[in-house]
Amino acid sequence: PSVAETRRGFFALSDSGSLFRLSPDERTFFRLDASPPTPDTRDTSAWRFLAGSGEWLLAATDRRVAVRHADAPRWTTLPTALKPRSPELDPIRILSVCPDAEGGFWIGSDAGLGFLHAETGTSQFRERAGTVSVPGGLGIPIAAGMQPTAAAIEAARDRVTDGIRDRMKLRARLARNARESGRPIDSVTPLSRIPSGVRALAMDHGFLWVATADPVFPMRSRILLFHPGSQKWVGWFALGFPVTTLAVDD
Repeated sequence: PSVAETRRGFFALSDSGSLFRLSPDERTFFRLDASPPTPDTRDTSAWRFLAGSGEWLLAATDRRVAVRHADAPRWTTLPTALKPRSPELDPIRILSVCPDAEGGFWIGSDAGLGFLHAETGTSQFRERAGTVSVPGGLGIPIAAGMQPTAAAIEAARDRVTDGIRDRMKLRARLARNARESGRPIDSVTPLSRIPSGVRALAMDHGFLWVATADPVFPMRSRILLFHPGSQKWVGWFALGFPVTTLAVDD
């Protein structure tokens, strides 16, 4: 499903996690003498992504990541490398991977934008902005002029009550997480400028292009430009269709 290049050579990844390396004469691939990344019984998805950064490799499924030096005998799994603070965003679903050429990897997911430095194991995570909403009405289309029955009104009231109850439970979970971590956790105040899930990434001479879904209209997109060196956002623009991949030229 994926190929990658490092300073040590060119690699290919199978969906079972087996890693293959291109021979020095560039005529054939040979399987490395190493087992696939350690399986996670909670994650049965296939390995989809492979990226090379400097002398390091990163492999990923929809849910988890593993890293290794290009000359290392085995993978190191990192199950908690990309863990958002907000419990409603966990577990994440990985949608894209992009290397920075210096041993670091940008990882886009439905929960936001993550960064992982393979050699040190350090990571960062920029969560998408959260929203608070309670469902109202019946949850089904109603024809114009139709008068709801007493039972329908009661059902709508129950739906709103259940929605409020679910939000109160989430608020309690956030309070517990904040107390345990010693840091304030607020599901309303944005922690980053990521508006929605990250669908695609591309490095561009020291800048990072980030394609996200539109938070209001999921079939539209926003393209953001980030400068990792200064940790600052440059700007963004909108597109009227979903963007699932990005590429740059010289």
